[in-house]
Amino acid sequence: MGIRPKAIAWLENNHGIDCGLRYTSKLYLPEEAWNKEKEWWFEIPVDILAQKKLKFVHFVCEKKKNTNLFYYLRVPLTYLKANKKELFIRNKKSKKCFSLYFSAQKDTLFQELRGGKNFKFGGFLVK
Repeated sequence: MGIRPKAIAWLENNHGIDCGLRYTSKLYLPEEAWNKEKEWWFEIPVDILAQKKLKFVHFVCEKKKNTNLFYYLRVPLTYLKANKKELFIRNKKSKKCFSLYFSAQKDTLFQELRGGKNFKFGGFLVK
């Protein structure tokens, strides 16, 4: 089983979020990670920016491998809209997606690594 069911259940139980734009990521260890350091990876359709009723994207990141411990980031859609041109976008099955890599390293925690501008998402961490 993937991480998504556990992460979604955790988000619902701990923060009451049971709908909306919810994206989850396992913790990638250096040997399996894109940048060879601990990270989280999200692929999000760019067309979510057209959402009118929803205001936030909910990111759930596995804290430690094979646990039920997670971080939760509540990111305003406006933040993604404002920085769209600076974030990495790739074509996936004829659909454009943000391909976001968040650092899981202590000194750069929740910093986006792929887009080149090192956007910080840590300010959106919900405790």
